[in-house]
Amino acid sequence: MKSQDIQKVVLLKLKDGKSPAEISKDLYSVVSERIVRKWKSMYLKTGKIELKKPPGPIRTVRTKNVISKVKKRFQRKARQRVRKMARDLGISKTSLVRIVTEDLGLHAYRVNVQPKLTDAKKKLRAIFRTLCLALR
Repeated sequence: MKSQDIQKVVLLKLKDGKSPAEISKDLYSVVSERIVRKWKSMYLKTGKIELKKPPGPIRTVRTKNVISKVKKRFQRKARQRVRKMARDLGISKTSLVRIVTEDLGLHAYRVNVQPKLTDAKKKLRAIFRTLCLALR
């Protein structure tokens, strides 16, 4: 649910005469009682719930500008070292990893080299396994 949808539900429940405690129990883990009380007082004062700014701290690193820079870097050269790119862009490694994985939806790709098992090697492994089990 988006914040505005939650606000509409809370307003409807307040108009029905429910208390903030009952509303927070109904909307378990979505809205706390403290927030419902705050929204109720805001509604009683102004007639609407109007949030002045989006919740949470202001983004300083994961901005659209930085995300587009990282995307352009990966378009130019697919194989990049995270530490080096973070140093070049002047942001932390953790922020860059979040941009790459969460914002761009990219992930590391590694080729796993596995030994080629022939029938003879499979038989040797089976014999070794039975010997190991017998020694237990």
